[in-house]
Amino acid sequence: IAHSGILDEWLFELGVTDVFSNFDESKRPLLYPIMAGRARFHKCFTGYVDEGAASRCSRTLVPLSRRPGEIVYRATKLPYWFGSHGQLKHAVGAVMGQRAAARRIPTDISTRPEDTIVGDRWFDFLMSGGTIVGCESGSSVLDRRGEIRARIQALLSERPELDFEAVSREMPSWWDGYRFFALSPRHFEAVISRTCQILVEGDYEGVLKPERHYLSLKRDWSNVEDILEQLADVKLLENVTAAAYEEIYASGRFGYDTFAREIEQALFWYPPIRRPRGGARRCLLWAAEKMAARRASGTSSVAGRLVRAPRSGGPRPCASTSCSPTPPAVIKMSL
Repeated sequence: IAHSGILDEWLFELGVTDVFSNFDESKRPLLYPIMAGRARFHKCFTGYVDEGAASRCSRTLVPLSRRPGEIVYRATKLPYWFGSHGQLKHAVGAVMGQRAAARRIPTDISTRPEDTIVGDRWFDFLMSGGTIVGCESGSSVLDRRGEIRARIQALLSERPELDFEAVSREMPSWWDGYRFFALSPRHFEAVISRTCQILVEGDYEGVLKPERHYLSLKRDWSNVEDILEQLADVKLLENVTAAAYEEIYASGRFGYDTFAREIEQALFWYPPIRRPRGGARRCLLWAAEKMAARRASGTSSVAGRLVRAPRSGGPRPCASTSCSPTPPAVIKMSL
């Protein structure tokens, strides 16, 4: 996780009272040492089911029995400062591609930037294969202020031939020992396209269950051959994708409307957290200065964050008399 210390200070200076994070209470004191005891935290996911995309998929859905049977995958080869988990994201594609080729199983696997697929073509790509490989999103590194990235960049500048293991030996023993892993929007996209997932074993935030919603791949690759054998069993793949579709998508629990309701509740229903006098004014001035600086530098606003600055008073769009007259500042962060 990059620059978490700076983010924690930024949230405090902004006067944020409610934080939406995909990490639970066990990780919060580590990531947000200042805010952990000052703000309300709400558990969320890094992404949700896109109902529009699900509707489009349902109209063009290709049954597994009529798909070519390819194993598909796209990923970015991440820099070393994302840690061993970052390397896993391209390693799983490389391993499955090599083993599948040895069995003459067709694949469409790539980590090359020029092979990136965006927009609705992504769902066409998913449905061009029977299975997709993957792992949890996230990082195994906590880089509070960018020191780890700077150190690795300096090492590679001096010795560009270093591989990940060599770089790791030059780093402190603890640098790659974290588990900031999460469910990814990609997992939901595979669900709504009814593409069977072959995923490296993990928690997946308790949403995806091994052997029920996906085929579980060992981290040491010891069951790759067993997984490849299972791909010939179309009925098994259909059962896995049907269970994922019904229990995850059709349940309605993981759509953006659910997330919107949770934000609305944080904005309008929770009692306010008292802030020092003048805090709202300082918050607004700080936000205005930052926005002006971004515009002057030509950079865009920070993606993935929802911020509502505190108001000094006045009625809110809520009929309940139990509502507080001052809504909290809310920010959604998916680290």
